[in-house]
Amino acid sequence: MATPDTLPLSCVEPNPDISGIGVRLAIYIQAFVNIACVILFSLDNHISAFEHKVLINASLNLFVSGCALLICTAVQGTTFGLSLHHALIVLNLNWIIGFSGLLYVLIMEYNYLRGRRSDGRKHSAADNIKNLASMILVVTSVVHLCGVGVIGVWVWVTSRTFGGQPECNPLTSLRILGMKVNALDPRVRKASIAIYAIAAIPVVNTIVIVLLASIIIGFLLAVYPLLKGSKPHEPQWRGVVLVGMISVVVILDIAFIVSTELMISRGCVREGEGQWTYGQTLALMGLILPIIDTAKMVRSWWLGLNQEERQRQREEGWTKPLVELPLPRRAQ
Repeated sequence: MATPDTLPLSCVEPNPDISGIGVRLAIYIQAFVNIACVILFSLDNHISAFEHKVLINASLNLFVSGCALLICTAVQGTTFGLSLHHALIVLNLNWIIGFSGLLYVLIMEYNYLRGRRSDGRKHSAADNIKNLASMILVVTSVVHLCGVGVIGVWVWVTSRTFGGQPECNPLTSLRILGMKVNALDPRVRKASIAIYAIAAIPVVNTIVIVLLASIIIGFLLAVYPLLKGSKPHEPQWRGVVLVGMISVVVILDIAFIVSTELMISRGCVREGEGQWTYGQTLALMGLILPIIDTAKMVRSWWLGLNQEERQRQREEGWTKPLVELPLPRRAQ
């Protein structure tokens, strides 16, 4: 029987349907398209009703993709056998999805706490409840986070014997802040179980995320006035909070992307991981419709914005010709 000492460094069977370039690209593109929409729509320091709809759709597409990936992981892990290496990659990809999708959820929560609607106007406490799309997004984000937590606890609790190739698990490693850490390290295992256990509990996971976001906002609340000499109730403060949230999500996403790519490029997987498969093609094909829909909505937003600008210019006389040309009149 093979043991970790007698196994080659490239031990795990390739599984391009899970960690192939097509699957990864589809997730990375969706995640950063969502972030780009948030940045674009936040330039004027408020989010209109139409921008709200675009961000809801983009975030929902992310969470649906993440839930589909988790379901595939659960099915493959309990039937055909999924290696520990590929299970950890799935968890990384879902954290990227989760952070990007939760960005707008946190912004909605901030607007609610600040007493403003997503379009910048004052709102009552029942506004978010009446908004069905917002509630669907919040529920979907919680379901996805719970799914990540359940899969994570399952993977880490059984990490020594997980998957169809448990003899390869001692060779499996992950990257934390660029450093290589063995997946069976007891400290990493205990910390991971604790994190994923929190993520698996519906109410607790939401409270923890809101608390973390509040800590970030509190840090900005303490630092920004010292640097700029402004007060938190001034208009530019809302822009500072948006920039802070976006920056944190971008940093976390990049950190998980780098970790995932290092795990794949320097992992213990045999040749064949780069092979193009049906699953990767399907992942990229499934990306087309959400991207097209988002592009159409952004185009409509841009055209509407330009139309409003042209109307404002007409009202202010900006479009009036500087010189009236004496055009000849037609003969009667």
